[in-house]
Amino acid sequence: MTPDQMRELHLTTRDNTRVWTAQEYCTVINDPFAILFSGEKGFALGRLVLDEAELLMIIVRNDQQSRGFGRYYLYGFEVECRKRGAKTCFLEVAANNNAAKSLYNSSGYKQTGIRKLYYHLDNNQRLDALILKKVLF
Repeated sequence: MTPDQMRELHLTTRDNTRVWTAQEYCTVINDPFAILFSGEKGFALGRLVLDEAELLMIIVRNDQQSRGFGRYYLYGFEVECRKRGAKTCFLEVAANNNAAKSLYNSSGYKQTGIRKLYYHLDNNQRLDALILKKVLF
């Protein structure tokens, strides 16, 4: 998936959070520490530093949501992380994103912290981010 395609997908599935630019996607995926697991229906994007992975986002096309593709992209991302030596994976999820929280909890992620007022919303509101962690090995 190209940076432009990633941005377009992000734009169509966004809630009221900021959409990344194609240049931001390009910068991340061209980083040697980036991990991108993608397909026709979406992608999972993150990075690896030493033995810790960080999932930055999972995005699935609107018409393909609730069909297991989020789990598929998460699992593929984790497999790639393990191949590259990751022992743990961290992520942040909006406190009100119940679908994502359900996916992560059922996939073995546990809350380890909270970032108060982390996400900036379009309406000048702020939203907490939950910090989750999973041991991969």
